Amino acid sequence: MSQTFTNTTANPTANFTAWPTPHVSALAPAFASILQPPPASLAAGEIVTLFGTNLCIDPAASATPTLPDRIGGCIVQVDGVNIRLYYGSSSQINAVLPQALALGAHQMVVQRYTDTGYKQLAAQSQAFPFTVDRVGMAFVEWKDGSVTIVAAQYTDGGLAGSARPLRPGDTVAL
Repeated sequence: MSQTFTNTTANPTANFTAWPTPHVSALAPAFASILQPPPASLAAGEIVTLFGTNLCIDPAASATPTLPDRIGGCIVQVDGVNIRLYYGSSSQINAVLPQALALGAHQMVVQRYTDTGYKQLAAQSQAFPFTVDRVGMAFVEWKDGSVTIVAAQYTDGGLAGSARPLRPGDTVAL
């Protein structure tokens, strides 16, 4: 935005509003593992978390299905297309990558608006690159006493653990 002054002898003034630029510092699976290293790529349809600064307007906002493509004064785009969001704050956004996202390199940007009316764009982040692969490998983990273990669920819905250890031949879902 700029302002031109033609009569500088009249002591002209101009008021401007500045907005901080959103900055994405990391993109990771929403259900991060402490037992395995972060993956180098993500999968189409995966639930992801963006971490950064000045992402959305505080206070934090959350959504329930059907998920919107905007929340808390921000919109996230992958390759120029809005994606679905279910949580947004100034430091974190939870989103769902599009199911039809092609394999390979992609760019994600966060657009922050002046308010939740989404009429005036305040600032946009730099593009954050990420890669989509066929599978985003991640396991759900839980605390079994003082130990973190990969969740293994029996067909009756119960979880394997110290009270119900896995035995050869058990059928479980990971």
